[in-house]
Amino acid sequence: MAPSRAMPIALAAALAATAARAFCAEIRLEGGRAPEWVQLFPAGPQLKASDGRRWRLSDPEAVARRSDERRGGRDLPIDWEHAQDRRAPMGERADASAWIKEFAVRDGALAARVEWTEAGRASVEGRSYRYISPSFVHAVEIGPRGNLDGGDVTYVAGAGLVNRPAFDMPALAGEEGSVNEFLKKVLEALGLAGDAGEDKALAALAALKTERDEARSQAADPPADKFVPREMYSSALARATAAESELAERAQASLEGEIKRELDAAQEAGKVTPATRSWFESQCRKDGGLEEVRKLLAIAPATGGPSGVTGSPPEGSGGFASAEERSIAGIFGRDAKFLDEHAPSQGAS
Repeated sequence: MAPSRAMPIALAAALAATAARAFCAEIRLEGGRAPEWVQLFPAGPQLKASDGRRWRLSDPEAVARRSDERRGGRDLPIDWEHAQDRRAPMGERADASAWIKEFAVRDGALAARVEWTEAGRASVEGRSYRYISPSFVHAVEIGPRGNLDGGDVTYVAGAGLVNRPAFDMPALAGEEGSVNEFLKKVLEALGLAGDAGEDKALAALAALKTERDEARSQAADPPADKFVPREMYSSALARATAAESELAERAQASLEGEIKRELDAAQEAGKVTPATRSWFESQCRKDGGLEEVRKLLAIAPATGGPSGVTGSPPEGSGGFASAEERSIAGIFGRDAKFLDEHAPSQGAS
């Protein structure tokens, strides 16, 4: 057996392999003559070889059609002891005992119409050879223990006359290139040396299968110390967001209170005027701004007497509430009484 086209698990869907002498069907003479039709596979879908290995003949009609398409109008050889598979690749002689002319499905079994050579007919009619064994390409699947179990039969490559139904699966050189060359590429894809051999390749594939199964298991039942249900995560995230927002609001409210107390005191001391208060407030709201404003106010001189924003006007102020009022009244030649009479009411907009 040798891998051919694609790989299961993470690397591809399935390897392909060519099997020879896996099945042996007895050739039944017709009136003492070699038959025109021979059976290559029994009815499926499950096929079992003499050594217990299994394949599937899920769609014999499709196998017959693909086999005819693959031969492309050429007759496929039936040899002796699968010489085409074992001797021909080494340049040795591999005569044909018959030629497959077409395929057909009979009662679910795959059969072939053959044209016998003189030597082949003599071998069958003289009973020196009694069985026929197909060579076929099939998908390869990895079993639960990492062993290769044959998948679906893909197409028939030929057949051989045999007498011992011993299982044998030599590596074959396919029509589309060397299987050994493809196996080398598979080994390289697995991170193995090109001459590592099938055993190491199968071990690597088994390891990939184990990793896949573990990944599936964790996906179905993830460990609690590493994963939490999405609903629980979303709920916790919502609570954390709400708590963070509440803390931010409280921190802002606390900051605003400190700013107000600081600037009220500075305005009372005459270091901040109503005209400059908004600027001081904006500076206080910056990151670390309150501390910077405190340092500035600590060394800043008073720009006038007490503001009188709260309480009664200070003595000697002439009745003016602030130095600003005194300055404004002086410009227009008015006194504090005039300002009080013409000042807008507190509720005016």
